[in-house]
Amino acid sequence: MTIIHPLLASRSAPNYRQSWRLAGVWRRAINLMTESGELLTLHRQGSGFGPGGWVLRRAQFDALCGGLCGNERPQVVAQGIRLGRFTVKQPQRYCLLRITPPAHPQPLAVAWMQRAEETGLFGPLALAASDPLPAELRQFSSLFSGRAQWR
Repeated sequence: MTIIHPLLASRSAPNYRQSWRLAGVWRRAINLMTESGELLTLHRQGSGFGPGGWVLRRAQFDALCGGLCGNERPQVVAQGIRLGRFTVKQPQRYCLLRITPPAHPQPLAVAWMQRAEETGLFGPLALAASDPLPAELRQFSSLFSGRAQWR
């Protein structure tokens, strides 16, 4: 039995003490899913991190990933989650990934607005932030119920 100690877990990750199924094994992530659709992602260190995840050391993740056939049934045990010959222990360190908006957002400096470099999506920043908004930004704004602040 190989024990894996996660480096870090998100406080938003679902409680591991429930029934799981193996939903996907990838090079950088292993997805576990509950019957109700909650997702717990085991992330490879250095390959991203999400609000529903735990981060595993590279070598431990690679060993776990390489040791899975894809049809294992995760089992909840006292120490954590058992996957095949591995037990991923309950994390000891948690972080909160919620972004808190600043109380007093600062407008973008005029000097930045006058730069000619492309933004990558909509040309110069001054053009992307001018009226009327480009169609794509209008669509994003409506998708976010007007909560997106583009200026």
